[in-house]
Amino acid sequence: MKRKIFLLLIVLYVLFINKAFSNMDYGQTLIYPNYYFVDKDVYYVNTNNFNLYKNKNPIIYNINEAGFILFNNQIIFVSNKDNCLYSYNILTKKLKKISQNKVLTGYNTFFIFKDYIFYYDSNNKLRKIKNGREFKVLPYENSIALSLLENKRCFKNYILTWGQNGIKKINLDNYSIKQLYDGPVYSLDVYNDKIYFINSLSNISVIDLNGKKLTEISCKAQENVLDFYQGRLIVDYGYLYFIDYESKKLIRVNLKNYKKEILEKNVEDFYIKDKRLFYINSVEGDNIKYIDISKGIAKALPKDKYLYFLDLNNNYLCLLVKSKNPQNIYGEIKYIKVD
Repeated sequence: MKRKIFLLLIVLYVLFINKAFSNMDYGQTLIYPNYYFVDKDVYYVNTNNFNLYKNKNPIIYNINEAGFILFNNQIIFVSNKDNCLYSYNILTKKLKKISQNKVLTGYNTFFIFKDYIFYYDSNNKLRKIKNGREFKVLPYENSIALSLLENKRCFKNYILTWGQNGIKKINLDNYSIKQLYDGPVYSLDVYNDKIYFINSLSNISVIDLNGKKLTEISCKAQENVLDFYQGRLIVDYGYLYFIDYESKKLIRVNLKNYKKEILEKNVEDFYIKDKRLFYINSVEGDNIKYIDISKGIAKALPKDKYLYFLDLNNNYLCLLVKSKNPQNIYGEIKYIKVD
């Protein structure tokens, strides 16, 4: 399937996955690197040259594939020149080296947790820094970092992680880790203290925050059970949205009574946030169909070879598109201003 090409990407650790979360910023508690962040301006990595751009202008050159973090007016990234961490102040435009050790090559190798920057050095040792000083990594921080290697998001005072090893809940009050579900999990969202996720049977399971099974929605929400970056499930204002891959239909489920409703047919990918729905019918070149559910407005956005919806933030729709550069296997990040 053509989607597999772009899922090699940043992938999507831009998905860092995963897919349903806004810029990997979980209430400033936990922030992971990404290839795009939206503040008042748009910051993104050009995957043709791996320079970092603000709007259409390059501001940092030659960052590595791990992505970057935008935090407290600072851009945190790993430079390809020495594999060390640097910060760039977007107000003063000053560049500063902030790690004395090289960062381990790969994804998920640095992150911010409760105002500290954590990173794995070239010897795979977890390190912790703040304001240019190094601090001792506590035992519970090591345990949490290992759990965060899968998909993750914050909800209230918890961090939920999921993937091939099921669902875990990290309590941010006492830092205990509890296994909520043991089977493979492909996509997940949380709403009203309930966890909705695609299980290994491609059905949608519903459990509470203690792991108790509440119900299961029979469907085909996952096409390839070996691909943990495929499948999308989003809850928005009391409705659950997903693609049934057996029929290629976009389905909406009322979470009050679990009644299903077919919204669109032949859908390849979709995204919804704040009752603003976007979908495409083909990755080979298509217009984005945009529906503002609350206003009852529908229109088509510009045509391109769209691969994947990433986020909607500050009226900017962020997407992954097929690159015109044959050397670029990642895809390119594109923004569309949505009124």
